[in-house]
Amino acid sequence: MEPILYVTITQFLFAALLVLTKRARQQADMVLGSWLVVMAIFLCLTLLKEHFPGEFWGHVQVYPMGALIGPFLFLYSRSLTSTYPQLNWKSSLHLIPFGIIVLIELFFPQEVDAYFINGNFLDRGRWTYTILFILHNLTYFGLTLKILSQHRIHVKDIFSFSSLEITLQWLWVVAGIFGLSFLITLIILIAVLIWGPFINPAVPLFMGFGIFAFAISYYGVRQGVIYQPENDAVPSQPEESESRYATSSLSEAEAQKHIIRLKYYMETERPYQNRELTVQSVAEQLDIPTHHLTETLNEYMGKNFYTFVNEYRIEDVKRLLLDPKYQNYTLLAIAYEAGFNSKSAFNHTFKKLCGQTPSEYRRENLE
Repeated sequence: MEPILYVTITQFLFAALLVLTKRARQQADMVLGSWLVVMAIFLCLTLLKEHFPGEFWGHVQVYPMGALIGPFLFLYSRSLTSTYPQLNWKSSLHLIPFGIIVLIELFFPQEVDAYFINGNFLDRGRWTYTILFILHNLTYFGLTLKILSQHRIHVKDIFSFSSLEITLQWLWVVAGIFGLSFLITLIILIAVLIWGPFINPAVPLFMGFGIFAFAISYYGVRQGVIYQPENDAVPSQPEESESRYATSSLSEAEAQKHIIRLKYYMETERPYQNRELTVQSVAEQLDIPTHHLTETLNEYMGKNFYTFVNEYRIEDVKRLLLDPKYQNYTLLAIAYEAGFNSKSAFNHTFKKLCGQTPSEYRRENLE
């Protein structure tokens, strides 16, 4: 297991250096950088305890630091997906489990570390600590998935396009790696309790850390801000429709006027051909409050901004596919002309709205 630890520690430190030295650092970057440093310290102490059990390191308990992994994943995800990312005293409440474990180790030392490193959790009931540790982090894994699910819905109210940075699909994968590694460790633990030691349960956990370290080095460093300051009027998180607009000042008459103006603007100015069109830019052009435009789309038109804009793009694609001037254009070129920013988004949207692929539509209508 040592080679895994050495490689993972190096990668964590390298990733932390890249994140903390970014030119335009945001709160999410500071949370991520701190998280990477904590992970590196966690694994370094694990190695030191294994090599120098009788030294000072032998008296330092590494296990409590494991209670920081889940909270950091949660806080990082929340910082990325919030319109108003803010760390306050409430954020520190997520450190309570860590503090409790530290106090337990101070007053009732259990020496869990040695058993964790060696993979033997059967002595003196110390395996219960590890199971609680895993369940604690799996709980935060679930909370993180909830945030990312809400974000996936929320971005479609704001953006007419998608990308890895906006949808955070890469963070889904990273969170999945964490959840899977903890889940596998828990399953192995239970198997060890039933059939006796046959494998070190810590191995899949540290392998998961290693995969995460490389993934975060590539994607976390490149991750930019999702919600720019000009989107301040947009709710920070999606809520249930009834409560979301419960206090809205938008009347039905005003909403109908917004719909007429919005459709006229889309049909005459064709802003959908802008591949990076946002609800904020449309709201500014029409001089409508962003939250009123979002509410008009959701409540009175029954669709989000993403769907609304891409319906116009698909109609434009269908027009271009049958236009003799564009017969020599590839399907992708026509998609870009209509405002799509990727081949996958174009094909998926076209098939969803038209029930057939773009090539099938073109072939069928040109015969």
